[in-house]
Amino acid sequence: MENTNKSLKIYNGNVEITKENQESWIKKLEYTEIINGYVDVYQNAKASFPNLKQSGYVYVRENAKASFPNLKQSGYVYVRENAK
Repeated sequence: MENTNKSLKIYNGNVEITKENQESWIKKLEYTEIINGYVDVYQNAKASFPNLKQSGYVYVRENAKASFPNLKQSGYVYVRENAK
């Protein structure tokens, strides 16, 4: 079950970002600090979560662009070739 707790800025669930849904995810998680699940940025997608501090694993696939400048705790971060 996925839900957002705005007072704690926590999102419970996995985040799978594609080129087609990237804008809706960016808007939905704009102020989120913790994602209790993984973040997967698929090929050619873009994601920027400036407030994100903690998540499960982060996977940035080929030709994807991702920015998580405040990420301090994660399961692992995997960045594929040609990803930024």
